[in-house]
Amino acid sequence: MERRFDKVMLDEFTPAQTRTTLQRIIAVNPDHLTVPDEVIETIIQFSDRYITTHFFPEKAITLLDNALVEAKMNDRSVLTTQDVASIINERYRVPMSVLTEQDNDRLFQLYERLQGQVMGQNAALKKIVTSIRVRAAGLGDMSKPLSFLLAGTPGVGKTETAKALAVHYFGDERQLIRFDMSEFKFAKQSMARFAERAAEAVKFNPYSVLLLDEIEKADPMVLDLLLQILDDGRLTNERGQTINFKDLIVVMTTNIGHQLIIERAAKSDSYRHDPQHQVTFSKNFENALLGAGLRQEFISRIGATIIFEPLEVPDVKRIIDLKLTKLNRQAQRQGYQLVYRPQDVSQLIPSFASGQEFVNERVVETHPLIDFLVDKGYRKSLGVRPLDDAIMEFVESQMATAILHERRSGQVNGHSFVFRAWGNPPDATHPRGSWQAVVTQVELPITQEEVGA
Repeated sequence: MERRFDKVMLDEFTPAQTRTTLQRIIAVNPDHLTVPDEVIETIIQFSDRYITTHFFPEKAITLLDNALVEAKMNDRSVLTTQDVASIINERYRVPMSVLTEQDNDRLFQLYERLQGQVMGQNAALKKIVTSIRVRAAGLGDMSKPLSFLLAGTPGVGKTETAKALAVHYFGDERQLIRFDMSEFKFAKQSMARFAERAAEAVKFNPYSVLLLDEIEKADPMVLDLLLQILDDGRLTNERGQTINFKDLIVVMTTNIGHQLIIERAAKSDSYRHDPQHQVTFSKNFENALLGAGLRQEFISRIGATIIFEPLEVPDVKRIIDLKLTKLNRQAQRQGYQLVYRPQDVSQLIPSFASGQEFVNERVVETHPLIDFLVDKGYRKSLGVRPLDDAIMEFVESQMATAILHERRSGQVNGHSFVFRAWGNPPDATHPRGSWQAVVTQVELPITQEEVGA
């Protein structure tokens, strides 16, 4: 065949050639829909940017055809950029927040929005947001995905950061692709399984956060595959299709070196910010990564390694407040409410403001519920993960018991649950303390505004 035929190489059309082709197609369009010049430019830009598995002019023609059908179905005589964006959104899974780049709120408000969901990690969030903004400005290497290795003790917000990025940058919590890397710790079968699952997920969600939890637990062959993704921004699946990974944000988490991080956090600010000590910590931390089996080539390909510090008590209190606020909204949907903030409790129990209550003709020391939950549900080595168990044991279970009893007996004791703690908190001589969470049921109005919050 090679002897009998000459090979003719056809180059992909340029955007200018594609524009001319689209204009000719539009001129003979039997439906006589008007296609403004700015819409033609949008078709060229979107097909070039988001349809990476096909070539000009075919992918632009296909996008034009689909957009014309969209406009016709909506009984419009003019094709709009919204029609084009709808096709890209529906067929190529690109979030509308990405397609409407002129709305820069998601970039300029990203840091503040992440802060509202991830507590006590301002320095880490700032580094992440800076990298995203540099990328959004068209600077840096656009051929590979942004990548971050988030390191720190368990329960300090690493996974929560990935979830927050999916919501506040890509516009939807469904734009999170999550893998527990402990599932891929067995040599060859792990590599093939990870490649297949990752390629399939990213093929249908190319604009997403790819979260790889506990990266150190994966087999080295899987890490070699990740090295290719971080380096080339693409992966070929078992059917020979090249899948685009370059528009992802790859977030890897690890607990490696957590003891080093805890020890550094115990030092003074001047020690932690001393340049020489920072260099020493960086070397020790990299040695910990190498000692855990991560190869130097892999570490070098990661865009940024970011340390998540152990949480301080004020940050833990804010996290508890968020969790209780969420619980309160759930309760309000069923006609109940949770009262726990000191200012709200003081309105019902005036002596609470002075730290005491009168119970059975005696004075009891009383404290905010959040202080009690910090004691029962937070440890620096475990982060805030035990908080959910503490809230379940001391708050949710008591509310649930009362609600179910009312449903069964019909006896109403009040739809507002007022929580606080009685007794003595831990101190230097009593490390465990002797206090307990208590609740009183009263009848208070529940505002509709709070229910819908």
